[in-house]
Amino acid sequence: MTRPPVRDRLAVGVFRYVDARSKRRGTRVTPRESAQKPVAERLGGLPPPFVMRRGPRDLRVSEHLLPSGAALRCYQPSTRGDGGRPALLFVHGGGWIWGSTDVFDPLLRRAVAALGAVVVSVDYRLAPQHRFPAALEDCAAALAWVRDQADALKVDATRVAVMGDSAGGNLAAALALQDRDAGAAPPLVAQVLVYPMTDLALSDSWVRDYQGLGLTSEDCRQLVELYLTEDAERYDPLASPQHADTFAHLPPALVLTAALDPLREQGRNYASALADAGVSSRWVDFPGMPHGFFGADRLLTSAHRAQRLTLDVLAARLAAPR
Repeated sequence: MTRPPVRDRLAVGVFRYVDARSKRRGTRVTPRESAQKPVAERLGGLPPPFVMRRGPRDLRVSEHLLPSGAALRCYQPSTRGDGGRPALLFVHGGGWIWGSTDVFDPLLRRAVAALGAVVVSVDYRLAPQHRFPAALEDCAAALAWVRDQADALKVDATRVAVMGDSAGGNLAAALALQDRDAGAAPPLVAQVLVYPMTDLALSDSWVRDYQGLGLTSEDCRQLVELYLTEDAERYDPLASPQHADTFAHLPPALVLTAALDPLREQGRNYASALADAGVSSRWVDFPGMPHGFFGADRLLTSAHRAQRLTLDVLAARLAAPR
């Protein structure tokens, strides 16, 4: 795939116009300004139907509270079955300061139907009120909850994967590292990282200098400052997975990136580091796409393709062993 479809180019052109106009007029809200708003104003609700296709309603959906106050939304197939289902833990993006379980609710409902899986979405605590490692602690607690509740959820604990987009991709990658280092058994079977931020030191030139569409380099700098407490944490592998001592024995990975995204090289570099360590790793870049495109499958053919690829890869990784 070397060029986005015409429909996608038109949609991105409109986005480019709106983005440029807001920058010229000074009406664009920066992460630092947004972080000053109450958390309730930064959660985000369900995406409108013209942006993301709706998912099935005939699921069993339940809410659960973790000891930290973070919440989980658990999606289960409507038929109870006799157990042995795979599970997917999903971590939403939003630069660690925005987002909630609502943002990808339609896609996760479709994932339940497509994978025959139990899907758990974690509503982790947001920065700057809760800085690193609070969000990661919530993700680890969510993964522990899935494993502890495997019998009640009718889940096969040997078939659990983790997925996240943007800051959620950062947390998913960090969780996979932490889980490996803890010697968790059974290990995760896959990690899907959608335009993840993997190096909070922002050391590659792409993320330092990008001033294009949507997310900018300055946005990335502000988000890191809002997430971390001190500079030394930029090199902590649980904040910056790219700085891990070794990438061996991590779960197989699918890494998706967008060509018009300051995080593009971070995703590519991380996929390469995994492959060099002998981990099954696939990197797919979507030309002409900006950061955040993944959820807009009603508007963008590329988003639909990215979601279909993700579900296909997860279906293969979560399949019952022969």
